[in-house]
Amino acid sequence: MKIITYDDARNNPAWDNDNFRTNPKLVDGAAVELNTAAVVHFSRFSALVDAGARGVVIRARTPRVHGPGAYFANVDIAIEGKTGRARVPHNALTIVKGVQS
Repeated sequence: MKIITYDDARNNPAWDNDNFRTNPKLVDGAAVELNTAAVVHFSRFSALVDAGARGVVIRARTPRVHGPGAYFANVDIAIEGKTGRARVPHNALTIVKGVQS
C-alpha cells in the first residue's frame, strides 16, 4: 500500500484496461480479489493497493455516469485495520468465493 495525493488518486490504474462489460456472476457480498493495482479511498487519505488485495463487494451494479458500459463495482478492502473503498470495473476483479453469510 502506498499513500498517494488527491491528484494521483484521480488516475486509477484499474480503469486502464476496462473492457466495458458487466460480469453477471458478480453480486453484492461476494469475496473478490483485485487483478490489477487500484486506488482505494479511506476516510482521510487514498492509497494505491497492489493486485491480489482481497475485499467484499458492497455494490456490484453501480451505474456509470460517463463512458460506455453500464456498471462498475464498489469493493470494501481492509488493510492494516482500516477499511477503504475501491471503485473498479468488473474485469478488474476475480471472484474468490460467492456471497458471504
